[in-house]
Amino acid sequence: MNYNLRFENWTNVFDCTCASAAFDCFIGILQNHISLCTNISSVSKKPLKFIQPWMNHILCKKIKFKHKLHKKFSKNPNIKNKKRYKNYAKKLKKLIFVTKENFYKNKLNSAKGNTRKEWTVVNELLNRNAKKTVSIDSVILDGVTVHDKVQIANAFNEKFADTNFLSSYPAFSSFDFPSDLIDDISQQQSCYFEPVTSSEIFNLILSLDNSNSFSLLGFSNFLIKKIAYNIVDILQYLINFCFEVGSFPNSLKVAHVIPLFKKGDCKNLDNFRPISLLDTFSKIFEKLIKKRVLSYLTKISFFSNLQFGFRIGKSTDDALLKFVSELYENLNSSYKTAALFIDIKKAFDCVNHAILLHKMFKIGFRGKVFDLFASYLSSRKQCVVLNGVQSNFKDIELGVPQGSVLGPILFLIYFNSLLVQNFRGTLTAFADDVGITYKNKVHFDLFCDINHDVDIIRRWFFAHRLILSTKTKLMYFCLQGSPLIMSDLVYHHPDCEKFLISSSFNHSAICHEHCFVIELVDSFFYLGIPLDKNLTWSVQSQNLETYSLAVIRQFFHLKKFCSVNLLRNIYFALYQSKIQYGIICWGGTYDCYITPILIKQKCLIRLMLNKSRLHPSLELFHQLKILPLKHLFYFCTLKAFFRRCGYWQVRFCENYNLRRNNLRLAEIPSYNVNHFLNSFLSIAPRLYNKIPRDLLNVPTYTKLLIGMKVWLSRFNYDEIDNLIKIVS
Repeated sequence: MNYNLRFENWTNVFDCTCASAAFDCFIGILQNHISLCTNISSVSKKPLKFIQPWMNHILCKKIKFKHKLHKKFSKNPNIKNKKRYKNYAKKLKKLIFVTKENFYKNKLNSAKGNTRKEWTVVNELLNRNAKKTVSIDSVILDGVTVHDKVQIANAFNEKFADTNFLSSYPAFSSFDFPSDLIDDISQQQSCYFEPVTSSEIFNLILSLDNSNSFSLLGFSNFLIKKIAYNIVDILQYLINFCFEVGSFPNSLKVAHVIPLFKKGDCKNLDNFRPISLLDTFSKIFEKLIKKRVLSYLTKISFFSNLQFGFRIGKSTDDALLKFVSELYENLNSSYKTAALFIDIKKAFDCVNHAILLHKMFKIGFRGKVFDLFASYLSSRKQCVVLNGVQSNFKDIELGVPQGSVLGPILFLIYFNSLLVQNFRGTLTAFADDVGITYKNKVHFDLFCDINHDVDIIRRWFFAHRLILSTKTKLMYFCLQGSPLIMSDLVYHHPDCEKFLISSSFNHSAICHEHCFVIELVDSFFYLGIPLDKNLTWSVQSQNLETYSLAVIRQFFHLKKFCSVNLLRNIYFALYQSKIQYGIICWGGTYDCYITPILIKQKCLIRLMLNKSRLHPSLELFHQLKILPLKHLFYFCTLKAFFRRCGYWQVRFCENYNLRRNNLRLAEIPSYNVNHFLNSFLSIAPRLYNKIPRDLLNVPTYTKLLIGMKVWLSRFNYDEIDNLIKIVS
C-alpha cells in the first residue's frame, strides 16, 4: 500500500473547492488503496488462540518437546532419559515464570496512571474474571419491555441527545445577551492560526497509541502510523486548507456512542452513560487546533487562576490544596466557615453554541478562525452502536463534543466568566466541579453571603442555559461539636414567581415546582477526597483502611507467582498512587487516623518480601526503596512547598536583618488553634526549616527531590514524628 501511495498525485483532492469534499475525496482514495492491497482468501484460517495471554509460539514448541521427552522416558525409563526430562522441565518452568513476569510487567507499565486498566491486569494475573460487560437484550420503555435491537438503539440515542429539561429556557437572540454575566474581557487582538507543518503532523501521528481498533472511517491507528510518511503532505494541505476557508470536514463531525452501564437495573436507560467515539483523523485535526488555541489563550492570560481543570501544570492536588488551605486558614482566624459545592446537570452537554461563539468572538477568535469553530460546532450528528446494530442519526444542537480533544477547552472558555463574578466567597474550580469557601465573624452574615452568591449563580446559570443539579450541597465547618444552622438555603428556579429574575421579591407568590432546598451535609466528596465538618479526615482514613485490606487480599495471591520486582510495580500502581492522592491535605491529621493505614502498609511490605508479621518493617522499606506513610506525607509536602515557591528558590518573609536570615529559614505562620498545626500551611515551612542547608544548594530540582527522599529515609518512626513537633 505504501508503494501505491508513494505515486499517488492526489489531483482530485487539490481540485476540490470545499473542505468537506476535499477530505471525503482523500478518504475515498485511501479506502480504494486499501481495497486494492487487501488479499481476499476463500479459506479463512483462524489464528492460533493461546490458553494463557502470556503464552507464545516458542513456549508452545518447548512444551511440546517436554511432552515428547516425557513420552520417551515413559517408554524407556532409564536414568539418562529421566535426568534429561527433569532438567528440561526445570528449565522450562523457569522460562515460563520469566515470560509470564515480563508480560505482566510490560502490561502494568503500559497501564501506568490508569487504575482501571491496572486492576484489569491484576485480575488477569489472578485468573479472575473482571466485571463482565452487561448484555443489553431488553429495556423498559414507558412501562413496556422492548426486545427489538434497533428500537433499543434508537431509544438510547433519544435519551442521550435529549435536551427537554432545558425547555424552560427560551432561545436567546444575539441581542438578548446580558453582557455583565456573559462577556469576558474583550480583546482588541485577534487569534491567528499558524499553518501546520508536515513534521508537526508526522510527530503527532507517531505519538498515537498502537491500537488496532478501527476508526469510524475504517482506519486503525496502527495503519495510519504505517502509512504516515506517504500521507503527511496531503494531510498538511487539507488541514491548512481548512484553516484558510474556515471549515471543518463534515465526515469528522459524526460520533458513535456506546452506552456504558453504571449501576442499578440494567433495563433502565437512566442507569447508562454515553461514551462517544470520534474518528482518529478528527483527533489529529483537533490536537493541532488545540495547540494554537492554548497558545493564544495563554498569551492573553485568559483563564482565571481559580480554574485548575485541563490546564498544563495544574492538577486536582493543586485544587484540593488551595481549597483545604482556605478552610484551615479561616478556622484558625476564628471565622465561621462554610463551603458550597456546585454540581451542574449535564454540564458539557448543555453548552449553548450561540453563547459560546459570542464569547469566542469577544476574546479574539475572529475571521476564518471564528468560521472554523462555527463550522466545528454546527451539523454534528451522533448514533448509538449497540449489539452490532446502529441507530438512526440524531442532530446535536447543544453541547461540546464528548470524547473530543477540543471539548474540554471550549467548556473552559464557556465557564470562565462565572469565576470572575463578584462573589463574596472564594472559588476553586476543576472544570465544572466548583467549591466555594465562606468566612465571616457572624453566622447570620455568613448565611447572607451564601445567599448572595447563590443568586449570582442563579442568574449566571439562567444566562448560560445551564441547570443547577440537586446534588449541590452545603457544609458548615467547625472544629468541635456541630455548627449553628441559620435556615434552609433555597435555590429558586428562574421562573419562580417569588424571585423572578426580571422583577423584585413578591411576598404573595409561591415557589416554582423546580425550586429546591440545597441539602446540608456533614461530609462531602470533593474531587475524590471526603471532607468532614470537623476536618478530622476520619472518613478518608476509613476508606483507605478498607482499600488497604482489599489490596492485601490481592497480594496474598500475587506473591505466589510474582517476583519482588513485579510486586513492587503493582504496589506503586495500585496502592501508593491511591494513598498518595491528596495526602498533602489529609496526611497531617491525628495519629489515631494515620496509624491504622500505616499498619496495613507494613503488612503489604512484609507480604512482598515474604516476612513474618513480627519482622522489623523499616529495613524492609529501605530494601524496597519505598517510603512509609508519614515519610511519604512529608516528602509530598516538601515537593508541593517547593513547587509553590518556585522550586528550590524559596522566597522568605524576613522584615529585619537578623543572623537567622543567613540560614534561609521560611516564616512559620502563627496558630490560634492546635488543629491548624495539622495543615499544609503550618507543616510545610516547619519541615522546610529542618532540611539540611547544604541540601538546598543542589543545582537541579530533580536532585533536590532525590536528596530529600534520602534525607527522610534516615529517620525511624519515632524520629519522623518528632521532626516537626512543637516544643511548648
